[in-house]
Amino acid sequence: MTPRQQRVVHALLHTREWISREAIDRIAGASNGPEIIRQLRQRLGQDAIDMERVNVLDRDGQPVQPGRYLLTAAGRQRLAEMEVK
Repeated sequence: MTPRQQRVVHALLHTREWISREAIDRIAGASNGPEIIRQLRQRLGQDAIDMERVNVLDRDGQPVQPGRYLLTAAGRQRLAEMEVK
């Protein structure tokens, strides 16, 4: 895994809370959080990381739907198996 992927996996693994796309960008140290999530899903399986869109208003009062991510039980299991190897 790349250092960016490792930072994101570590963050997902150590919380049971949703992590926003913006937070993923900060954690990874890049502005391509969705691409890093795509790469991790490719490596761990599509069902390893859930994504949901949340209805909120931006600072201009406009409705937007930012994404947020959560490591699934399947993802946690696969990561545990990878650490054993």
